[in-house]
Amino acid sequence: MKPESTNNRARADEISRLLKQVRMGPADIESRSQVDRARLEPGSIIAGYRILSCLGAGAHGVVYLVTDGRFQTALKILHEDIAQSPRNSEFRARFQREAKIGLQLSHPNLVKCFEAGVWRDRYYLSSEFIRGGSLNDLLARGPLNEFQSLTLIQGVLKALKKLDEEELIHRDVKASNVLVTLDKVAKLADLGLARSSRLDFTRLTKTGRSPGTPAFMAPEQIQGETMLDIRCDLYSVGVLLYYCLTATLPFQRDSLQELLKAHMEAAIPDIRCHAPNTSGGLIEILESLLQKERERRPKRPAIVIEQIESLLPTTQKNENHN
Repeated sequence: MKPESTNNRARADEISRLLKQVRMGPADIESRSQVDRARLEPGSIIAGYRILSCLGAGAHGVVYLVTDGRFQTALKILHEDIAQSPRNSEFRARFQREAKIGLQLSHPNLVKCFEAGVWRDRYYLSSEFIRGGSLNDLLARGPLNEFQSLTLIQGVLKALKKLDEEELIHRDVKASNVLVTLDKVAKLADLGLARSSRLDFTRLTKTGRSPGTPAFMAPEQIQGETMLDIRCDLYSVGVLLYYCLTATLPFQRDSLQELLKAHMEAAIPDIRCHAPNTSGGLIEILESLLQKERERRPKRPAIVIEQIESLLPTTQKNENHN
């Protein structure tokens, strides 16, 4: 057997082993059929906030539009079973982590957090209410042009630059965690998986789990590496940029294992198959962000921000002529 063949088989075996270890989120969460997750009615009062409407609900909690009599804010409340059950301590830790980091940071491209606490055994977090919706909502209407895409991605990168300056990484940069204001300003949300980029970090996930969202995860996240840095978030930004320009994700597969393997091994798709007029400068940025080896990606968000700033005048001029 040739050495190359032996190496390829060993590499394939290693990838197979890694994929079998990946578990996206705890399997011990109590099912919805076993718990009461009734939503609070408009007019209900919690921690001094009056509920106006429900903005959305997920596996871990509900977000309400509320008012304190002066301002309207978004109030995230953990489901009661997660707030009270010892089995779900991991999610409470993430919630508290999000609150702690969010209350400490202030930046125009980060969703502002105002208050966090526990009210009658209900964990809550009050934050800025963004009227525009998420990037997912925006892309449901179709792809964006280069200028729009670069402007929004630049906002996400500025938020990551702030995190990088605080020696933090986000670890869950994705379209649903990017909120877009009515003025088309991108604001990065959900710091529940954020952690220190220093070595003395505190894990919020159990051993063997890879936190994050599969469609946006960097190869080193999938492999479960603990020595992560801001470059894993930059890979996710590359996925976001591709998504903005095409309204489709760069890697789409029939199974989770195939998807994760594609992030680790598959060649970067040619974006011109979906967006044939994409400029060479933008393709260069995109491909640098989506490199499999993090050493080949930009080291800092500031570097990509500078590259985008050099492209924006040309892209804006081109869009004005169209």
